[in-house]
Amino acid sequence: MFYSERKDNYLQNIGYLGEQLDLYLVSLNIGTLWYGIGKEENYNDLDFVIMMAIKKVDADKFRKDMFKSKRKNLEEIWNGDYYLDIANIVRFAPSACNTQPWVVDSSKNELKVYRYRKEGKRGIMPIDMVKYYNQIDIGIFLCFID
Repeated sequence: MFYSERKDNYLQNIGYLGEQLDLYLVSLNIGTLWYGIGKEENYNDLDFVIMMAIKKVDADKFRKDMFKSKRKNLEEIWNGDYYLDIANIVRFAPSACNTQPWVVDSSKNELKVYRYRKEGKRGIMPIDMVKYYNQIDIGIFLCFID
């Protein structure tokens, strides 16, 4: 369970920190699943944000080829010809209902990451929750870039 104070960028922060845990667990062959639709009580005056389900799995049955994952084409999320070596990896960052709500403008000296909402692109996610989960997704994506 992830809890937080409601402060500026708290959802992006949870995404960033949670993805560090996600990647660490996966390195130990522990499967992870960001589970957002669940409802939990607050804890010690902190608001519930999101949860992560985990399960130990056999290494030979776990994430054999990430390149077979359903993800947007690089051209849909990456503008510019810089840092393409990382672009093809960071596009595999997980996101709520696989919405991948990010666009990157790359230049020689910087990457600018934007969150966007494409009408009708939300999978099974309730429409009123898209903005909420997409802010967590941006934190996850920033962790991948880092």
